[in-house]
Amino acid sequence: MRANGGGGGVAPRRRSRPAPASPVAAVQRLAHAIAQLPRLAQQASRPKAGPLTESQAVFRDAVARRTGLHPAVVGAWVNAEMGGKTSAAALAREKARNYNWLNIAYYDKGPGKITKDKIWKSPESAANATADFLQGKKYGPSEGIRRIVKMAGHSPDEQINAIVKSGWATDPYNNGQNLRDFVKRHPRGY
Repeated sequence: MRANGGGGGVAPRRRSRPAPASPVAAVQRLAHAIAQLPRLAQQASRPKAGPLTESQAVFRDAVARRTGLHPAVVGAWVNAEMGGKTSAAALAREKARNYNWLNIAYYDKGPGKITKDKIWKSPESAANATADFLQGKKYGPSEGIRRIVKMAGHSPDEQINAIVKSGWATDPYNNGQNLRDFVKRHPRGY
């Protein structure tokens, strides 16, 4: 037996480490990584858009947060009203900086006076105006429209039924099936 207590087996191999990079190369890699941080932070803070445009996703999240409606239902509603990131109508609205994604005061006969308000020029302020409208705090919504937010905390299907029965649309999204299909494909809203 050996003096060190070893049993004569094969000694474990040390893992070889790559040769250290030159200090200049290490500093260059670090500088590159630091330069990427603002871009990565911005990407991390963006809402998950899925089929919606980025501003529609910001709007969806803010309306859902302010009203308690399910984000998938709000996303479905936005998509049914304007289409998503592949829709020419949605892209034209984005270019015009008009973020009235649920078309408040857009009627079959044309846009109403409040559609010209600067409140619609950012997704956040448009979402706040929309939440205020749905809650009956602004622009005088019908009782049917105010009933939509009373379904906060209920299932997405019950919220969709409230939208369908609200009188919101001339054709209520194929009796809500268009909204249900979106929610089924995008259960979290993206």
